[in-house]
Amino acid sequence: MEGTPFVAFSNESLVGQPKVSKGDLTKCKDCTDSHPLEYGTKDGIEDDLLGFYHCPISGNLYLASIKGASVFGAGAKPDMSGEI
Repeated sequence: MEGTPFVAFSNESLVGQPKVSKGDLTKCKDCTDSHPLEYGTKDGIEDDLLGFYHCPISGNLYLASIKGASVFGAGAKPDMSGEI
């Protein structure tokens, strides 16, 4: 059985990251086109905890932001990642 991949960012690692909002365009790592940032829901109410973009070409879904802070760019480095 394979593990479940994870990535973790601390509040400190997100300080200073560019702020992003729903609908902002994000350059896709698969097709290099731009896709809008979307947020999930919690109990049917939109929640800005995790922002994602979806690539219609590859069908993949990518994490783009945490609480409005971009996880892309030179300063965005996860504190931990792996499989559990």
